Formats: sequence, C-alpha cells, structure tokens
Amino acid sequence: MQVRARDAATNISIGNARQLINYEGTSDSIGRGQTRIYRYTVAAGQQFSVNVEVLSGDADLSVWSSRIDQSARVSNQEGSVNEQVIVPASEVVPGIYQVEVFGYSAAEYRLSTSNGATPASLQALGQGGLAASKTVPSAPVVPVASMPDERAGSVPPSDPLNTYTVYLPLIVR
Repeated sequence: MQVRARDAATNISIGNARQLINYEGTSDSIGRGQTRIYRYTVAAGQQFSVNVEVLSGDADLSVWSSRIDQSARVSNQEGSVNEQVIVPASEVVPGIYQVEVFGYSAAEYRLSTSNGATPASLQALGQGGLAASKTVPSAPVVPVASMPDERAGSVPPSDPLNTYTVYLPLIVR
C-alpha cells in the first residue's frame, strides 16, 4: 500500500509511505493460467515457510527472493496435492520475497506463511515437490524489486465537499 495525502492548505505529502499488505482469506480461487502474487519481508536468520493447501484443482507454488541471480524455489506437484516451500534460515536473503500461486488448472486454495519455525499445523500439510511433466518458471511474473515510484499516483482535486479525515497516531513527549 502506498499513501499520499493533502491537507487543508493543499500541501501534498511526498516520501516513502509504503507498507506491504497481503490479503490472506480463508480460501481463494484462481483460474487456469492465472497467477496470484503475494510479497513478504523476511529478515536475516528467519526461516520462511509457504504452504498452499489445494482444496480443489491444481495450484502450483513459486517463491522468489529479492536476489535476481537466484532461481525460484518451486513446488508443482500433479493434481490437488498440497504445495510447500521452506527457505531455511541459513539460506534466507534478507529482503522481499515474492510468492506466486499459479493455476495449472482452475483451483481453490488456502495460503499460509510463517516467518520463523514452521508450526506443526503447517508441517502436517506435507512436503512440496516437482512434477517432471510441468515446467519450472524461469522468471517471476513481476520483478520482485518492482515498486511504484513514491511520487506516482494522482491526488484528487481540492474540494471542500469531498473531504476525508485521516487519523494519525498522537505522540506525546
């Protein structure tokens, strides 16, 4: 999410006001050939686990680090098999990780992630794997480092009839 604001004096905010937000509902559906992208920040020393519980159809999983010279970690088993990728803490590149769920066929799935030790509930979903009949992606759908410019986006015209109230935290010293 990226936010810009204008005050009553028509001052417009400029600066790095960004936050990664992923909507992980109880389940999601994806069409054949479609890809859903999620992004997470992973710190050095954290294990990063990604699990796709396939409820129906065939959904595959790719996890890309922010290092462009690394290939994805992929789990693309055949059919309605749960997919899992674990990046051990010793192999984590600190920064942004891009998780891509690909619909090999139309599918319904549940995504779960963990920074740190993999909870037993996620381990129970099963290990991922590679299907010889499927190709492994050679590049992410969108480059992991791609972000909109902090000055991008339009600012609505000043209109006293269309005002918005933004509540900011109060810091008292």
